Amino acid sequence: MKGRTARERVITALNHEEGDRVPIWDLIDNRAVYEYFALGETDTLKMAAKTYAGLGIDATRAYLVPEEGIEAKSSTRNVRKLRYGQTGWVVRRPVNTLDDLDNYNPHFPGYQELTKNYVRDFKRKRDAFAPYTVFIGYVNAIFFDAFRAIPLNVFSMAIYDKPREIRRIMDAYTQHSLNIVTAYAEHRLGPAFMICEDIAYKGRLMFSPKFLKREFFPRLKKLTEPLLNAKIKVLFHSDGYIMDILDDLIGAGIEGINPIEPLAGNDISYIKRRYGKRLVLLGNVDCSQVLPLGTTEEIRQATRECIRAASSGGAHFIGSSSEVTPAVPLENVLTFFQAAKEYGKYSIRC
Repeated sequence: MKGRTARERVITALNHEEGDRVPIWDLIDNRAVYEYFALGETDTLKMAAKTYAGLGIDATRAYLVPEEGIEAKSSTRNVRKLRYGQTGWVVRRPVNTLDDLDNYNPHFPGYQELTKNYVRDFKRKRDAFAPYTVFIGYVNAIFFDAFRAIPLNVFSMAIYDKPREIRRIMDAYTQHSLNIVTAYAEHRLGPAFMICEDIAYKGRLMFSPKFLKREFFPRLKKLTEPLLNAKIKVLFHSDGYIMDILDDLIGAGIEGINPIEPLAGNDISYIKRRYGKRLVLLGNVDCSQVLPLGTTEEIRQATRECIRAASSGGAHFIGSSSEVTPAVPLENVLTFFQAAKEYGKYSIRC
């Protein structure tokens, strides 16, 4: 039977085939879970690897070991954040007005320096998670990191009032992301890679389709090309409602989507029926209401329904609709991952 190990299970699903069970994809941002599986471990990477293995997570792109307390503060360069777990809110930025854009020049390491450091760091993490969890690469692409430096309201006004400056800045972030993507592809570091870009709210896109078609998708396509040429599956992450741009994402080279937030209006059953042969689906169990607030039976039911809607035929990774946050009780976390393994056995009969 295909897919008895985590790597086999992941590759089988990426190839739109069924393995022994539906693979699990997730990110853990919950200190109680880490302490449950790795109490006493002081190395955060080893702590994360033990925790993901204990939960049965087959694939991930990151580990999020939160500090204790709700307002752990961090600062880098001119950016200051407040954190809840590993979710951050930027409260100080280098750009605060339209005029600030004129002098804002993002600085990134050159390709050779980046490649050396990135490849070494990625292999360290990948090898620590192996063989129980497949650690894949990701990049915060064109807008994601730009929003840490530029408030969304200023960015939105600049689209109309300073288009040349905003394109210059987007090009800089795109080139940096392209360097990361190229390093990953050239060194064949994993079977898949995730491009992360939050471009949607609940119920709607953050930007007009016209703007995205003109400025975003052409840049996104530049990022997917090295990966596609290396036969690496290209996955895309955006919170929020993305139903209206699925064809555009596919046209830009995207082969899988995450996290498919149900409360944002995404219908995984419809996506599976219409795009199941073209897109791998990752996630979809609600992490904002069901996982933190639901009963154990409600969590089991939501997991069962997600698997029933999306897992037949492969190409589905069961997981949360973003990550397991600090708000999710330990009992609910354990219930969710146990249910995923229980109901996810092929052939699906739940």
